[in-house]
Amino acid sequence: MTFSEKLTELRKNAGETQDALGEVLGVSGKTISKWESAATEPDLAALCAIADHYGVSMDTLLGRGAPMTVPELMKKEMREQPDGAAICQKAFEYSREIICAMWSGMDQYDHMQDAVPAFDKPFGDTFRSNMEHPLAAMLTYYTPDVRMSMQVFRNPAQFAWLRDNREALADFFGIFADPEALTVLYTLNRADFSEDFTSVYLAEKAGVTVEKAEALLEKLQHIEGIAQPMHLSRSMVETLEGERVVYNYSGSGALMGLFCIAQVLLTGWAGNNCMSWNDVCKLIGEKGENV
Repeated sequence: MTFSEKLTELRKNAGETQDALGEVLGVSGKTISKWESAATEPDLAALCAIADHYGVSMDTLLGRGAPMTVPELMKKEMREQPDGAAICQKAFEYSREIICAMWSGMDQYDHMQDAVPAFDKPFGDTFRSNMEHPLAAMLTYYTPDVRMSMQVFRNPAQFAWLRDNREALADFFGIFADPEALTVLYTLNRADFSEDFTSVYLAEKAGVTVEKAEALLEKLQHIEGIAQPMHLSRSMVETLEGERVVYNYSGSGALMGLFCIAQVLLTGWAGNNCMSWNDVCKLIGEKGENV
């Protein structure tokens, strides 16, 4: 409900005419009429006088309901953003405000692309493994080639997967032991590479044999759980030469993040704008045996 509608409702419920209300407020009935038709609006002093006259709060007079909670306000503002870039910027602004409530070093950044903060340690010399706040395991890394920010939360599975899924993890990381496989993955993730392609097309662009390209694609298809989050799929298409296997791949942010982390480890920390707390990076949250 708007202010004009609320004013009309309050006046009529009180049995007052526009002239009568105007006399109370020291204005003409025509002025009241303009307020109720939303042609003009009263000043702050008049608003206060109206609220006092009808015994209502300013929020009620202005037609405002109960104040929105922070999550509700955030959802509303996110929905009002015009595009994906604006949504990301708004999300960054929320993160900045939350982080600045705990630490210094980020409030001077207006845009996420400029935010490569070197946070002060919030709790003196306290080890990260002793902190309970989920934002405690944040890594920020920046070089001319790599921009990366990562938050690692306490693991609900207590990191048992690292011990129990050793074979699957080894199978996955084994892919990266082959330099030609990395060349194929680099080609797949280039911005100018087609999302729909054949193994022949991929091999030509990567400069490897068709057999090598097919072997990698099939490997990724058959490692349990990998194909779907990597957005990698295959289908049979009828062509003039007969049926052909066509793949679709739209990119994987997780895979790119994995490569960035590997690059961080290879180049070392020194000399780069990198924060990893006080270099205490251990598995936390596991019960029983300390893995």
